Amino acid sequence: MSSEQETPTPDAALDRCACEFVQFIIDHLKDGRGVHIETAITAAGSMAGSLLLRATGIDLTALTPGSAVLVDRVNESGPHMVGFMAEVCVREGLDPTSGWTGQISDEHRSRVPAIDLARDLYPGFAALAERFGIVGEMQPRIAAAAAIKLVRMGSQALNTELGKAIALWSMLSAAKTVPHHLSA
Repeated sequence: MSSEQETPTPDAALDRCACEFVQFIIDHLKDGRGVHIETAITAAGSMAGSLLLRATGIDLTALTPGSAVLVDRVNESGPHMVGFMAEVCVREGLDPTSGWTGQISDEHRSRVPAIDLARDLYPGFAALAERFGIVGEMQPRIAAAAAIKLVRMGSQALNTELGKAIALWSMLSAAKTVPHHLSA
C-alpha cells in the first residue's frame, strides 16, 4: 500500500472539471437531432473568452453587452491561452500546430449567438468551478480545455482543423466583446 494520498493535482482537477463542463454543454444543447458540434465548440470557446475578460476585474457594467472592448491584460494573456489550448491538443491526440487560423464558413457557424451561449451556460459553469475549487484566472482554462475536448469528440462530424479554428476564434471574439451582465 502506497503512503501517498490520491489528492488530485490542480491539472487533474482542471481536466475533470473540463470533462464535466463538456457534458454540461452537451446536455444543455442536445435536441432531437443531437448536438450541433460547431455550437458546442463555440459555447466552450466563448465561455473561455468571456471568463478571460472577466478575470481582468475591469468593471464592464457601464458598457453595452455585445459591444467591442479592448483590454491590454486580455491581449497579454491571450497568447498564454492559445499555448494552453495547444497543450490540450497534444493530450487529446490532436496536432497542436495547425488549423488555428482556418476560415469558418457560414455553414459551420454556431446556431446560437456566442454571447447568449456564455450567458446561458455561466451559472452551471460557475457551480462546476466552485465544486472543483477552481477560481479566478484558472477558470478560462477549464472552458478552453472543454473546447478542445469537444473538437476531438466531434471529429466524426467536423474536421478537427476547422474545430480548432472555431474554438480559437470563439475564444478571441468573446474576450473582446462585452458579455451579458451577470449577477452570479
